[in-house]
Amino acid sequence: GPCYRCLYPEPALVAGSCADNGVFGVVPGLIGNLQATECLKIIAGIGEILAGKLLMYDARSCRFLHFKAKRLQGCRVCGDQPSIRSLEDTTRFSNGRPLRGPACASAATVDITSGPSSSDITPADFAAVRDSGERHILVDVRVASQYRMCALPGAWNIPLEFLKSRIPDLEAERNKHPGQSLYLICRRGVASRAALSLLEEAGVANVKQVLGGLSAWSRDVDPTFPTY
Repeated sequence: GPCYRCLYPEPALVAGSCADNGVFGVVPGLIGNLQATECLKIIAGIGEILAGKLLMYDARSCRFLHFKAKRLQGCRVCGDQPSIRSLEDTTRFSNGRPLRGPACASAATVDITSGPSSSDITPADFAAVRDSGERHILVDVRVASQYRMCALPGAWNIPLEFLKSRIPDLEAERNKHPGQSLYLICRRGVASRAALSLLEEAGVANVKQVLGGLSAWSRDVDPTFPTY
């Protein structure tokens, strides 16, 4: 039968995770129970399973939609000539983007990239930068509501969805003190990774992202910093 990439061949654009943006909590519970039911049917060898089919639930109207899905011969995962055979292949293909279909507003809550690079900085090293008094710009790319909950002193809040349009503002601020570095931070390091890619593609130089985001900052640098 088909795989999930047959339904959504291309990785979608960045979206906030359920943990970040909120979720109608009963819906994941309902879907989880449906998934468990399918597993029990497969184990027991009873009933008609959903293999080769897609079940969608609209909580607003309390409707279930049932579709037959077709395997794509050119699918990169299960097609006749697959090019994605491992998580590493998937990571390279997605270029660090959340692995989800466009019908879902969730994203991976783990930063699934190929590992630290020269554009990454650990929370401990970034703390050293701040303690040294080195002039820099820190951009918090979380949504405004999360920024208001807690933020590092001096951080400039530019949510990821607005970052591209604010590049001229960032460059103007940097030009006030040429040579200063630009650091990106978010909650867990996922949105900041996407922001890093966006700025690098736009030609913005000397940019780093804080690995693991504010969650890692609280864990590795300042245990009193709020987590949520």
